[in-house]
Amino acid sequence: MKNYFSYDSLIFIVIFFSILKFIYAIFYGDAVFDMEWSNLYYNLKNDGIYSIHEIDGKKIPSVYMPPLYPYFLYFFSFLNLSDYFTVKLIIFIQCALSGISTIILYKILKNIFNKDLSFPISLGFYFYPLNFYSASQISSITLQIFLFIFFLYFFTKKFLNKECIMLGILSGLLILIRGEFWLLLFILFIFKLATDYKNFKKIIISIILCFAVVSPQIFVNYKIFSKIVITNSSGFNLWRGNSAIPNINGATIETLDTEVINIKKDIKDLKSKLKENNQIIQYEIYLDDLFKERAVSNILENPKTYFIHYIKKFIAFSVFNFESTYPNYWNPLVFIPEILVSIFALLGLFLNFFSNKKNFEMMIIIFYYLTLIPIFFVLPRYKLFILPIYFIYIGYFISFLIEKNFFKETVK
Repeated sequence: MKNYFSYDSLIFIVIFFSILKFIYAIFYGDAVFDMEWSNLYYNLKNDGIYSIHEIDGKKIPSVYMPPLYPYFLYFFSFLNLSDYFTVKLIIFIQCALSGISTIILYKILKNIFNKDLSFPISLGFYFYPLNFYSASQISSITLQIFLFIFFLYFFTKKFLNKECIMLGILSGLLILIRGEFWLLLFILFIFKLATDYKNFKKIIISIILCFAVVSPQIFVNYKIFSKIVITNSSGFNLWRGNSAIPNINGATIETLDTEVINIKKDIKDLKSKLKENNQIIQYEIYLDDLFKERAVSNILENPKTYFIHYIKKFIAFSVFNFESTYPNYWNPLVFIPEILVSIFALLGLFLNFFSNKKNFEMMIIIFYYLTLIPIFFVLPRYKLFILPIYFIYIGYFISFLIEKNFFKETVK
């Protein structure tokens, strides 16, 4: 039995199913760039500008989307392949990254648990339906998970020179792919210093390297917008989760309600004002402020309603989205695994929290995301942000059952 749980066996299984996953993606995965990725990709490819919006025939520089994934897509444009083959090549890379993420997660787990437990948990993560499927889509989530798991691997190891160098680079890349990661990074580094002040010099090295990675984008954005910013969409996302008609899944500007009609009028007025003042290049900055003001106004007018709404979003994110309107979400192969994984992970978190072997690093990360994401709104893929941590806590839950001889009693 031990041979089945070997590292080589895990690699074989991951490679084998990654190939099958790519074959599936050839027929059923994305074949074109769509949604916001389409605008960003083609504007970079054809005009060399990072832009989503176009006003009066002029492409407006964007800070709406974190830049790393669009530039990742743009890199493949230099191969001069057709759009179809470019998309399929990107998906092939994503399938490979998804497999590598699983191998690295196994190494993290093995530093906490034994290999006989780490092996099935790693496979559970790999075959989790949404995680398995997501690599076949043009979406930043697979690259984000890959970088995040690598970050966890180096952050949880002894802080040696190699670790602090890799940590700095990965931190910068994660900030470029998820705008809110900088705050989590700050909290984690403070924790690292508080637990061992000897890490001070190495953390400084990590911070310097992190800044070196993000600084080109900061300088570019400062030159354009006169503002130190990497991504600027918190106002819009806050409104989506806290519109006049609260929606767990996020409101859209296409909604035909009174608030959106008023917002559309405000947007039209904003464009006119910016054009008059020759500030149209600042459009996305002011637009985000407009949505932020609207969201804050909604919350302040009825705080009780939005507090209850926050609790609903918290449950939707931490367990499952009982009000989801997304296609295929209510497929039993999607929502049942999500409920089971969430419950087992939260039980593991509870057990570890009250144990004498608390994993503070993982707790900081999980509490950060569980608290932050419900402030905005909940999409199915957002669960993948915390999926690696959830599977680590499933390990704690299973370890508890093993310690209590639960499985032996069940067999009897």
